[in-house]
Amino acid sequence: KTYTVTEIRNIKENKGLIEIKLPDTITRISEWAISQNYDLRRINFPESLRIIEEGAFWGCTSLKKLELPACGLCKCAFAFCEGVTKLVMTGVTSIGDEVFKDLKSLKSVVLPPSIEEIGPRTFSNCTKLKTIILNEGLQSIDLGSFDNCGIEELFIPKSVRSIRGYSSLSRLKSIFVDTDNEKYCSVDGVLYSKDMSSLEYCPACYEGEFIVPDGVKTISNCAFYYCENITKVVIPDSVEYIGSESFEGCNNMQTVIIGNGVREIGEEAFKWCEKLSSVVFCNGIERIEERAFKNCRSLVTVELPSSIQRYS
Repeated sequence: KTYTVTEIRNIKENKGLIEIKLPDTITRISEWAISQNYDLRRINFPESLRIIEEGAFWGCTSLKKLELPACGLCKCAFAFCEGVTKLVMTGVTSIGDEVFKDLKSLKSVVLPPSIEEIGPRTFSNCTKLKTIILNEGLQSIDLGSFDNCGIEELFIPKSVRSIRGYSSLSRLKSIFVDTDNEKYCSVDGVLYSKDMSSLEYCPACYEGEFIVPDGVKTISNCAFYYCENITKVVIPDSVEYIGSESFEGCNNMQTVIIGNGVREIGEEAFKWCEKLSSVVFCNGIERIEERAFKNCRSLVTVELPSSIQRYS
């Protein structure tokens, strides 16, 4: 009898295994199937392949090149493949969480138009990754996808409709948005909603004084997350809400001037702003949520206006 091989299940932890040749009938590589083959250097991915399941190649540290066909990639599929220097994803249909986590030799990535969403921590700890090209077709981005990467500039295509999450992108200098994007725009490298009513995200490398543009109503959650080079922030009267963790980790920020329009400051908004010594509250603020100024060790005294109704 003749049997067609369509799935690879368990050939993990084989010392001395250098190369694997897969037949063109393979449609599935099962979870953890080839993981921890530390000596594996080469493997082909046939066009018949449709899915690579969770952790399938986890810890294959000697792999150098990944040329993937039109298939789905599940969580941690190639995590800790630290030797990979080339990644080609022609036609890849989906990417799960932490798929390429800790690919510490990877320097550049091109996402194909077939990918609509990038989930949390997809490229986290890819410390040498400086360039990523996001093509049209991408609709949703979790900024945590790029946590602890070396990316300096991020270009948002026209098709993107959702940007969420936050990231420790310590080298990020600017975010640029396609002018035809209907949901977002960028000004001086900072990300805003298209109508400029919400400040969404400020790159970590922004330096000096930041004056929030007049007309902005909301400073989003984690908008200035660990912007360690900002020294002063001026918030205009148009702002009504300062989001949770919005200025967390801005540990060189010394002064914050809060406009008359602000009604609420979210949880942990200024947490770990260690040099913050001056906060000016104007009339109008009503709520300061829990731990808003936690670990602000230089903040000795605060004068609250009579409008305040709740603080924790």
